[in-house]
Amino acid sequence: MGIRLSRGPANFLGLTMGIFRVYTLDMATDQEKRTHSAQLHIRLTPEHDHLVREAAEHAGQTLTNWIRGVLVREARRELAR
Repeated sequence: MGIRLSRGPANFLGLTMGIFRVYTLDMATDQEKRTHSAQLHIRLTPEHDHLVREAAEHAGQTLTNWIRGVLVREARRELAR
């Protein structure tokens, strides 16, 4: 589980982020696993992957929690327009 790299010449260095929910060293608690069961699949360039990981680290959050927070906040903002 974790990051799944696609096969092919254009997919290297994490170009394909196989699952949106990336498992990190601090795995989700049992409660989080029950409440956060949906998944999104996205593709990122290596540069975007690095940028997102760096931002999550800078915020002191796991990658999963940071991405989830940004997506939910932006979705709510978009729908409020």
